[in-house]
Amino acid sequence: MEYAGGKVTSSKKASKLINKIFNMDSQPSEIFVMLALDVQKKPIGCFLISQGTINLTISSPRDIFQRALLVNAHSIIVAHNHP
Repeated sequence: MEYAGGKVTSSKKASKLINKIFNMDSQPSEIFVMLALDVQKKPIGCFLISQGTINLTISSPRDIFQRALLVNAHSIIVAHNHP
């Protein structure tokens, strides 16, 4: 995954990247997503963890950490929306 912005060093950069990938503002239902970062804080994966209804989504820690481990993430950022 190549990110033109380089490192994700702030919540603002993370939010901008996640919104660009998932269009969080225009989703009709709640979604829960994860951004995986390497040691240098560069994105190595972006995942849709769960999608729910207009006011609810359910996700399990297992679903989050499984993906993080599979891409060998050093750190993760999780986010969700409120449509």
